[in-house]
Amino acid sequence: MPTRRMVLRQGLGACLVAAVLPATGLAAEVPPPDYAMIIDLGRCNGCLACVVACQEHNDAMPGGFPTKVEETEDTSGPFAVLRFLPTLCNQCREAPCLPVCPNGAVRREADGIVVTDHKRCTGAGACVTACPYGRRFIDSRTGKVDKCDFCRERLAKGLVPACVEACPTGARSFGDRNNPAGLFADHLAAGGLQPERPELGLEGAVLYRPAKRKEAS
Repeated sequence: MPTRRMVLRQGLGACLVAAVLPATGLAAEVPPPDYAMIIDLGRCNGCLACVVACQEHNDAMPGGFPTKVEETEDTSGPFAVLRFLPTLCNQCREAPCLPVCPNGAVRREADGIVVTDHKRCTGAGACVTACPYGRRFIDSRTGKVDKCDFCRERLAKGLVPACVEACPTGARSFGDRNNPAGLFADHLAAGGLQPERPELGLEGAVLYRPAKRKEAS
């Protein structure tokens, strides 16, 4: 015959199960983050603070830049305007670098970031050639492929990528498209964002807000 203690223990166990199951089910419904970076080209002044911060944080090799700032000249109007274009790995949803690696060293994580497994990477360079943006390079010190990975170790600590934190003009914003907040959410809500070379159809996670041309008065 079950004792009073046994009945109480069974009842408590049932309560715990009932309490845990809904929470577990709720957690299972939460999608993983879908990270993206938005760059407002109208705010970028070409100061290179992002490049310096990236180099220092990632200990990138001399001459190897996970992020760069390219200078272009806008001649679409009556006078030329100097433009600055920050570039980095686009973390493509349809990443052409992924299937060409002979060692399976390139993978796309659930959060959308394309990473390189340096334990598997032999520096064969197929992924470097396959990237249509030229954002991958072989680190001469290690013989491994390097590129931007949105500072994943910083994300794990609740921090934004080093380049975003360093930008003095707020040209870069970063967030989760499944749970946007702050300036990042404002950009998404405003629309008008464009990936680099949209004609490639690679669905990159780096989006740009075009700069508005200021005409002479």
